[in-house]
Amino acid sequence: FLDTTININKNHIEFNWYRKPTFSGRFLSFFSHHPLSHKRGVVIGLTDRIFRLSHPRFHNNNFSFIISILLNNGYPIHFIFQTITQRLKFLIFTKNNHNKKKIVNK
Repeated sequence: FLDTTININKNHIEFNWYRKPTFSGRFLSFFSHHPLSHKRGVVIGLTDRIFRLSHPRFHNNNFSFIISILLNNGYPIHFIFQTITQRLKFLIFTKNNHNKKKIVNK
């Protein structure tokens, strides 16, 4: 992936979200006339990128970063936290069920 960095820490490979030096932090403005589902999709996409592509060690910094970016793009704090929370619950539930199916299928 072009948006990841690879770190080797004590013989373990860790991935983190990479942003170019020219990264502007501009995403779909919350004040635009796009449907709410598109705005929610921006938050979900960023959440997925952090959860799926970066090592848990980097999650706190990355979530703080996207919350700051989304606030700068006009997203209400309640909308941000509600969407991130719902998405994380879904991702964790899906991951846990996938792991259970692997155990059953062995």
